[in-house]
Amino acid sequence: MTPEMQAELLKRLDALTAKLGITAEQLWAILVRQARIEAVVGIICLLFSLLAVAGLAYWWVNALRRNRGEFPYDANAFEVVALGGSSLVVGIFATASIVNAFGLPGLLLNPEYWAFREVMRLVR
Repeated sequence: MTPEMQAELLKRLDALTAKLGITAEQLWAILVRQARIEAVVGIICLLFSLLAVAGLAYWWVNALRRNRGEFPYDANAFEVVALGGSSLVVGIFATASIVNAFGLPGLLLNPEYWAFREVMRLVR
């Protein structure tokens, strides 16, 4: 980063902290703490989505066993709609959680970098 860019960043950061009524050090501490919170929330979402996928797989296996592996089977319409809709919702949530999980090591191991990126995003 050039000295001009650094001076511009500091000027914008000072303007942002003045609007918020806090110092730059306080803002930095808040953002570093928030990085850890983001990581914990990401881990919880990932675990929840894996649990939902396992539960959905269990539901599918039991539905197919009840009908000797034939699909479509003669089940009530509610179960067919519920299985399909649940599969779609859980699939989307699980995909989002897995994509988000790639950033979790960085949040846990280097929260300062996440905080720096957030500051850069805020001052644009």
